[in-house]
Amino acid sequence: MPEFPGLKTGAVAQYPLGRGLRTGTTVVEFLDGGEQRFASQRIRRRWVVRMEQLDEGEALRVAAFAEQYLNTLEPFRFTDPWNGAVSERCVLEGDEAAVRAVSRMECGVALVVTEEVG
Repeated sequence: MPEFPGLKTGAVAQYPLGRGLRTGTTVVEFLDGGEQRFASQRIRRRWVVRMEQLDEGEALRVAAFAEQYLNTLEPFRFTDPWNGAVSERCVLEGDEAAVRAVSRMECGVALVVTEEVG
């Protein structure tokens, strides 16, 4: 399975790094007007990956990866930058990657990586 590309330093993200948990919720409404809520899907992790001050090669590698996996939604491995745990089935959220180029030695990329449910 393909793996999310790292930087020259070996890191897969830079700080500040956003992360969170998502789950589906089911609401059961009772005749007396009360409600009960419970998770209907397993919890999945989500990371907002921002990389700044990349050189042109690093930015192109990450942007090419993003272009390929945004279009196909094929899963890939992603290493959680916080604890080093590998999530085996991740996808990229959104329609496009945010790529910014100021010069050959100052580029940036922003992506949202989500762990697949199932």
